[in-house]
Amino acid sequence: MNSWRLLSCAALLLTMTAVVWDRQWLPPPVELVVPPYAVPAVADSVLSTEDLPGAATGGWLPVQDGPPTTVMFTGTARLRSDFRHMTVVGAWQRSWETTDDKDYIVVQLFEMRRHAYARSQTEPACEPQSRLRLAGADTSGLEVRKPGYARGCATVARGRTAIVVTVESSRPKASQAVERLLADTYGRQLPRVAHSPDLADGPVRFDTTRTALNSTAMSTAVGIPMLLGLVVLIRDRSSWRRLRSWCARPLRTGVFPVDRLVDLRLAASTAAVLVRLCVYAWAIRISEILWLGTWATLAVAAGGVTGILVTEWLLRRRRPVRWRPAAFDGPRRLWAVVGVVLTVGIALGGVWLVLLGSNLQAIGVNPGGADYVASRFGVLLRGLGVAVLLIALLPFTLVRRIAMRHLRRGIERDQRRPILMLRSFADDRRTLRARRLNRASVLERLCMRRFERFEEVAASALSVHGPVVALSQVGEKLPPARGAVRRSFSMAEWKDGVVELIAASQLICVTVGRSESLRWEIGQIRAAGALGRTLFLLPPTGRSEQRRRLAFLGHALGVEWRCLDRTCPGTDVLAVTVPFGHPVVVTGRAPNDVGFEAAVEIAALAVTGRGGEAEGEAELKEAVGAYVSYATTAGNPVEPAGRRATPAPRVEIHAPGKAPVYRQWWRRWWVLACALSAFVTTFLPYILNTQGSDLETVQASGAVTGLVQDETSDTVYAVLGGHHLMRVDPGALNGSRVARIDDYVNSLVVHGSDAYYVSTGTGRVGRVDLRNGRTVWRQPAGAGARALVLADARIVVTSPADDSVVALARQDGRRMFRLPLAGAPYGIARTNERLFVGLARSNQVVELDPAKMTVSARVDVPAGPRELLTQGGQVWVHSPVGHVLQRIGSGTSGGPAPRLLMSSQYARVSGNGAWLAVQGMERVTVLMPDGRLRRLPLPAPDLLSLLVQRDGTVMVGHSSGTLSRMKRS
Repeated sequence: MNSWRLLSCAALLLTMTAVVWDRQWLPPPVELVVPPYAVPAVADSVLSTEDLPGAATGGWLPVQDGPPTTVMFTGTARLRSDFRHMTVVGAWQRSWETTDDKDYIVVQLFEMRRHAYARSQTEPACEPQSRLRLAGADTSGLEVRKPGYARGCATVARGRTAIVVTVESSRPKASQAVERLLADTYGRQLPRVAHSPDLADGPVRFDTTRTALNSTAMSTAVGIPMLLGLVVLIRDRSSWRRLRSWCARPLRTGVFPVDRLVDLRLAASTAAVLVRLCVYAWAIRISEILWLGTWATLAVAAGGVTGILVTEWLLRRRRPVRWRPAAFDGPRRLWAVVGVVLTVGIALGGVWLVLLGSNLQAIGVNPGGADYVASRFGVLLRGLGVAVLLIALLPFTLVRRIAMRHLRRGIERDQRRPILMLRSFADDRRTLRARRLNRASVLERLCMRRFERFEEVAASALSVHGPVVALSQVGEKLPPARGAVRRSFSMAEWKDGVVELIAASQLICVTVGRSESLRWEIGQIRAAGALGRTLFLLPPTGRSEQRRRLAFLGHALGVEWRCLDRTCPGTDVLAVTVPFGHPVVVTGRAPNDVGFEAAVEIAALAVTGRGGEAEGEAELKEAVGAYVSYATTAGNPVEPAGRRATPAPRVEIHAPGKAPVYRQWWRRWWVLACALSAFVTTFLPYILNTQGSDLETVQASGAVTGLVQDETSDTVYAVLGGHHLMRVDPGALNGSRVARIDDYVNSLVVHGSDAYYVSTGTGRVGRVDLRNGRTVWRQPAGAGARALVLADARIVVTSPADDSVVALARQDGRRMFRLPLAGAPYGIARTNERLFVGLARSNQVVELDPAKMTVSARVDVPAGPRELLTQGGQVWVHSPVGHVLQRIGSGTSGGPAPRLLMSSQYARVSGNGAWLAVQGMERVTVLMPDGRLRRLPLPAPDLLSLLVQRDGTVMVGHSSGTLSRMKRS
């Protein structure tokens, strides 16, 4: 036993060494491209605002100045990070829009290590439908051309630097405007980039990705078996009882314990499991050390598995050969082939799912959405693959059970005396953990079958001595795959059949129940004088049920309760024999499969007189001798010293067909319902990373371009496709259309039954009556009107193209006054009866006196201020060019003003009440009233609108028409 324990310790130490030695055993964090950005040298070659061609009206406003917004720089996958490090020297992007929002320019420069890498950036960036001829351009032309809108692009790989220019226009003659701007911008940008030769390639090693792949491979090879083992331990009641037995004093007198033999076999079983884990771990470790590819790694793993199987086969050869009924003789061999093919196919599918999930989890690239969803989906695939492996054995088990029905004729031809198994049919579904080192097939081990029926464990131990026969229950469709061969009798013939089998059997094994039929069968064994060759097994039950069955056995045998009362903490009765007219109680620390096998083998060898022939295990020979010696000298057992006698339970015998049938808990309907509920409420939120939020989603009839909450109620309105206004039901996430607006809505404010909108393209402001859906009035507010707020009876609107702020009457839209405000007034907010306006060109926020509409203060802010938001009386300014969201004013104790760095360069922001929400990289960050941050996921990247409600609920709208609501947890 000590040698097995030393082997276990050595295997465990080697496994831990393989996991943690000289490697980063957890995947390293991904190096994301987030602010503050390191500005590469190539940024100096990108056009500046002063270098742009002349704008049609109002001039250009910078929108973005930072790394490119392609998925290589905005994704969170490890593979993207490694690819950047291997191929990119530096990259930068600048974007501009005209103050009237009619024209848009984007210039991207990618300095790569080689010209081929630069070409890989230009080819997918521009796919024109109609070509333009631009000098030196690899590709140029119009991608979209329709009335009132056009988009064009031009790309070139100049040495190892890729240049991508994109232009959009929504003017009446959009195509001509795009052609002019594209040619002019491209012509100005091209000379600023020098032709550069290729750099020498560094080692092509995706270090971060490879470490993640190795980590997931190690967690698959070692973690999944350990996790399944933990699940088995939790489910296996005997393991807990054995663990508890070490804290109790087991009986040493009045019983025959099999603990020494059980401890030895459990030590061998534990050593075999740990050696297997060690081989798995080192197979992965060697493939990592040698930098082996996928197929070579699989070959190493297959070699390790083969070595384990061969070693276990050699160990099993030292044990007696188990008798197996020839279930697949003759034509039935075709069934075996079909079962094996189906099982192997399903098992290989499970292995493929596990490997695919591991790779997907490690690489984490999601081409159609957020990268983190791919990693979470990889976890799901790994779990699904394990589930497929667990059920892969079902086809082969099914065909074997079918074949077992046809074995009666073969048993009748066997010349050896049979072994009879009698049982209560109510216990047929009792299972226990099966280690099966000496009886599991290769398919069973590969498919990780962990539990067997109690009958299969007992039949396997009995099969050494001959064919095992049991009675078939009336209506039984299929016997167990590894159980006893069935003999069928009619209701009128079964008693005669039992008497005949008792007389013909060399050994009888009775699974003790509490049925009237079983009591009659025990009576027939007594009448035939066969108690000396009978073994009574106590199936794995609770301790109280075990005592009731012992009381039933004593009643059936005519044995006093004190002779069988041996149950106590630390001691479980496994079997009872009556070799010399008095009972021998066989006990163990727990009712596990190893204990039952030991009890059956010892009793069977003693009864058959072949104890000295037990080959391969000296300990088994010694145990048989000790059993015979104990049974001979035990005589009439007395109460063990120091143990208080307990009263006998009431003997309760169930009428035929009335015994309570044991059912496994996982086969009940409510377990399936709970499992489905757990999957929906736990695993799906884990995959989508929405734990802690009540996520609801509905599909709208158009792109959700705007979201706003009524200033006087909790009602939410959504803008669909820029023209349709929908009222969202606050209870369920659905709604109804209330209005159609002819102008395209860029900004919206709802106050009671009125909605006020700004259309930037037309420069108009309008009022809509939500009770009837009619537009009450529309008035011009200046070219490129951007945002509006309600200030008492007025609507205040910003117009960057006109450098002015305009106030209109809410009632009829008449212009009340116009305030010239140089610097391109863009965003506007109202709080504490004050008005704040952001100046996009002069990088300031001005405070206006709402009564006199005069400037009362100016505050310098980061470059490119756009939207202004309010949160609990505080004003925040969003500066996308500066990649920051900053609160106006000083922080606590006069320190710097609080700010949030913006990981998304085109972020949507929303402020409402005491809450603030900001779009980030695959997340929405919510600033709570107490200053804490909460991050919510964005599975889809096509975000168009964002709203945080006054209760903290976040709603997002997508270009796909999906409208989602994430409630505050």
